[in-house]
Amino acid sequence: LGESPVCPVPTAAAATRHPPSVRAFARSAMPTGATAPNEGIAIVGIAGEFPDAPDLSRFWQHLREGRDCLIRIPDDRGFASSLGRQRSRSGKPISDKGGFIADVDLFDPALFRMSQAEADKADPQLRVLLRTAWRAVEDAAYTPQALAASRVGVFVGTMNDDFTRIAAELQMRSADFLGPGSVSSELSNRLSFLMDFCGPSVTVSTACSASLTALHLARRSIPAGDC
Repeated sequence: LGESPVCPVPTAAAATRHPPSVRAFARSAMPTGATAPNEGIAIVGIAGEFPDAPDLSRFWQHLREGRDCLIRIPDDRGFASSLGRQRSRSGKPISDKGGFIADVDLFDPALFRMSQAEADKADPQLRVLLRTAWRAVEDAAYTPQALAASRVGVFVGTMNDDFTRIAAELQMRSADFLGPGSVSSELSNRLSFLMDFCGPSVTVSTACSASLTALHLARRSIPAGDC
């Protein structure tokens, strides 16, 4: 491939607390297989979702204004009342505020070749990852169809496994298999599969360094000719 896009997609942790970081699509001017480490790599597409910032323009505006985007826990998150009753070891109430991504329940499963039942059981991180990666592809002036079946690499940085624990508890209660998308290790694989990307598909879980580690691996994969 003359130009080989790569998708470093670092996500921090559970979407309700640590929303996915910036999605960036980069391409290399080097022929496939080139190994020169100092060749330039251009970021040609980018997207992201953050608390009170559905896109990067709003996020940048909040940074410039020094705005605090923490809000009271929304009632529809299901744990506001129980958290409000909890106390720390010192006896102080646990904070009832947090950073929350809006519309995590709004998802178009047909766009990603998923059934509604499958989407309902999927990790919220996966739903946010898919729709934001789609926007990053569009921002790069590509279409997912144009990149399908090509060596596009997907590198995801993740941390907490909140949904995995919830899914395990639900499975024990109902004895129903929740299916793919219920563990964070599948994030990169599901994105690669649903968009038909054929390059490396790696989920990195190195705690707080996951995002940077994923970017590091993605950067190294381009001159190595992996994608």
